[in-house]
Amino acid sequence: MTATMVVEQPQNSKYRMKYIPEENRFVETKAISLSFTRGYRGVCGWLDGYGRPPQPHLDAYLYTDRAYTQGQAVGVKVIGCFIRADGDSKLVCIEPERPENELFELPPEEVETIKRVYPRAGEGEGWFGRAMAVRLIHNFALL
Repeated sequence: MTATMVVEQPQNSKYRMKYIPEENRFVETKAISLSFTRGYRGVCGWLDGYGRPPQPHLDAYLYTDRAYTQGQAVGVKVIGCFIRADGDSKLVCIEPERPENELFELPPEEVETIKRVYPRAGEGEGWFGRAMAVRLIHNFALL
């Protein structure tokens, strides 16, 4: 499934960013970014058209080496997700030109890097492929 995501957290950004929708801008917080702490390779943001912070929205992680900028709308291919028990689940995306269509089709070292973001899964949580990600998007759209 292809979609567009908005970049909130640039690659290698140490501090967590906060989106201010009234001003359409981002501000750096004092909190350390989870993706930075856990060595995630890519950018984070939200799926365009499915809410935006601070309102309910769909978080997206784009696994990439490219340096996208804050606020940039980026075409992505949704290939998986991490379902969280608290409902704040995360979509896993790659660039659309990549051949993979499923999270677990990625090379094992890439899957391991992605899984470092949430290395442990509690009850009702876990890493899933594209079908679950599409279901997550569909269910969000029904809200």
